[in-house]
Amino acid sequence: MHPTKFDKRLLMGLGLGLSFLFVVALLHDFGPEVHLLLHYHAADRPELIKLVRAHGAQDLIFFLLLIGLLNAVPGASNSLVCILVGLCYGPAIGLAVNWLGNVGGNVACFGLIKHLSFSKHFQQNRILTNLMQHKHPLVGLTLGYMIPIVPSVLVNYACGQLKVSRL
Repeated sequence: MHPTKFDKRLLMGLGLGLSFLFVVALLHDFGPEVHLLLHYHAADRPELIKLVRAHGAQDLIFFLLLIGLLNAVPGASNSLVCILVGLCYGPAIGLAVNWLGNVGGNVACFGLIKHLSFSKHFQQNRILTNLMQHKHPLVGLTLGYMIPIVPSVLVNYACGQLKVSRL
């Protein structure tokens, strides 16, 4: 029995479309803050801080999903959203949301990789080759996740090909 194959373009379009909808929802929710930032006066600073810190669990879930989606879509950057989460919820909760969102995005990407077919050009990528032939595979994969210029899809693909344990 062959696994179901998904179309990469369809999945990327779906991911970007969902990300766009989440960004629109967050911009709607953060409308007063955006307005204050665009028309900033020093006297508005306490009000702006109060508004930014007043966001609750619904926005937290939106941020978590948006970070995961942007992490799973190759080439999309979630760094601005991660910074905003830190500003809104502080360092401890911000770190937890950013970490969970990035882990969730990588797990989703890793789970989908076995259902995608990749071109020879992708499979012969120099970074991917280095990840696959690293003397200590787990160290190489960890470094791949840590270095921002290495696309997470390459590291996730290498994890799947190397059959790295999830535990």
